Amino acid sequence: MQEYTRQDEAQLSRELEAAWEAGVLRMEPRVWRRRYLGAPAGPRVLLTGSEGEVPQAGVALRIVCDEERQVWIRRDLDPSSLGHGAEAWLSHFVGTEEGQAPVAFGLADEAGFRLALDQGYEQVRSLDLLAVDPSEIRSKGAVKEVSEVRSLGHAAATAWSSARGEGTARMARDRETLDWRFGGEPERGCRLGVVGDGAKGYAVYGVTTFDGVRAGWILDWCNPGHDPTNEDSLLAWLAGCAQADGVDLRAVFADTSQLWIRLQEAGFSVLPTSYFVMARSVLRRFDLRWLYWNWRYSLADLVDE
Repeated sequence: MQEYTRQDEAQLSRELEAAWEAGVLRMEPRVWRRRYLGAPAGPRVLLTGSEGEVPQAGVALRIVCDEERQVWIRRDLDPSSLGHGAEAWLSHFVGTEEGQAPVAFGLADEAGFRLALDQGYEQVRSLDLLAVDPSEIRSKGAVKEVSEVRSLGHAAATAWSSARGEGTARMARDRETLDWRFGGEPERGCRLGVVGDGAKGYAVYGVTTFDGVRAGWILDWCNPGHDPTNEDSLLAWLAGCAQADGVDLRAVFADTSQLWIRLQEAGFSVLPTSYFVMARSVLRRFDLRWLYWNWRYSLADLVDE
């Protein structure tokens, strides 16, 4: 196996097309490329050297941890991704050497849970979600206008940067990352709502199926300073999106965050899922206890479209 570089484009194309034709690649090659080659932090791909096998890959995500910028890597933790070549991928990309990531993480269901444990992952938590009938969201007062935009620009990235004070490990939301994750092709179906020009907060909404349920999801959320009026405004906009689509509104956030509590106060209920949040850390600094209490994420950080 070898690490992918741009000089390996022809080989990668052959491997992807062969895997797609063999039915072992679960997404179209163009979608695979956007996910694993398009991430702003760069690709983390090992070529198998065997046509008909899916290249081993992870999504490199920028992290701000105690104001220090790092890269962690998300992996699919299902049996098809944890088979041949998975340990070689981990040894190559996760470690303490320059260019390696100190943490790899992902979601595992019951089928992938034991396999993930065998490869050094540990359970951070059982994943719960928040759900509400959009007509039953409770508001605290007046709301501001939320504008729908096609791209979350510099103002939204600035809003995220100013949202300090809760959690010491946050997935970065610089403009490049926001454009990669939520911009681009219209068929991705994300709706982007901003308060003002985005500097006072934003939310990302999308209808997708997760854990077997089709619902409207809060894919991402930013409310600097936990402003209650901005919070009510964004929730009202999200509720309107879900009502128009005829679906419940759901969300995934760390259950140790203030937002987890505030959404319950707004009417959301806690429901279990069939997934576990797993992580493999090579630094004692990022042990399970630390990750449990300090790591903040949204659904968009844990899964792709």
